[in-house]
Amino acid sequence: MFVALGLVGAIAVTVLLLMVSPAAGAITLAAILFGGAIALLAGSHAGSTTYDCPNCGHDFKIDAATDLLSPHTLTAKWLLCPKCDKHVWAKERSGS
Repeated sequence: MFVALGLVGAIAVTVLLLMVSPAAGAITLAAILFGGAIALLAGSHAGSTTYDCPNCGHDFKIDAATDLLSPHTLTAKWLLCPKCDKHVWAKERSGS
């Protein structure tokens, strides 16, 4: 519900900016579209990737917000293991 209201608000602001200043409106629209694309990519990645805890060996998935905001390297993320409740550099395992 709140996401829909936020989207409606963002569209309304963009329309107003396009009427007042086409350049500012175009930049705002580009930022909204870019943010939406990043959110979709994070959701897709989170849904198709599992992580292995090096401490207890537990395999687990994370949500899109955690996927987007967690510190990471090319092959691991700094995550909280739901089984052993420790922060670890969990290794990424795709396709599970």
